[in-house]
Amino acid sequence: MDRTGLLVALSAAALVAAPAGAQNLLANADFNANLDGWTDVTAAFILPTWENQDWAGDPQSGSLQLENEADGADTFGGIAQCVVIPEADGTTRDAVRAEARVADGDAPNGSAELFVTFHNDSACAALPLDQASAVWDAEIWGAFGLPDVVVPALTHSIRVALWARKADAGGSITVFFDHVFLPEADGLASGCAALLALGVLRRRV
Repeated sequence: MDRTGLLVALSAAALVAAPAGAQNLLANADFNANLDGWTDVTAAFILPTWENQDWAGDPQSGSLQLENEADGADTFGGIAQCVVIPEADGTTRDAVRAEARVADGDAPNGSAELFVTFHNDSACAALPLDQASAVWDAEIWGAFGLPDVVVPALTHSIRVALWARKADAGGSITVFFDHVFLPEADGLASGCAALLALGVLRRRV
């Protein structure tokens, strides 16, 4: 099996299934009919819209479409959601993942980025205590994310941002997100380590 086939198999088998009993802390994480719950547009050159294209082909659901129309190079932005959690003590571990794809012809100039920040207030407004990100740059739907993140002590809220990143100046790129998952603390997603070993998951702190 080639790398793409293995990636798809791992995406379907390892990352799609939520940990047993894990609750998703994000509202409207599957974008079933709209973008409700996802606000906080991070840049004026980002156009977020609802698209009736579900990652799993469900005709009753949809996904998030992000278009980056910035003039400059290495630009990024998107939409986000803030989730309030009980105060962390520095020993809690969590994970976040999503399904994404880059529009046909837009990779490698375009990529989908999952950007997570941790805050010591209840509105994700304070300067981040820490941050982490993962990138998906393939023109097929696939699961990616942060497999094992330590939630910093004193964290009261987590901000999950979905970004469209564009490497080159001029033009525009489009990416899609769906099935975003932030479980309760210690609800680690199984199978992420396999993708990490393949170099599919990339983390920047």
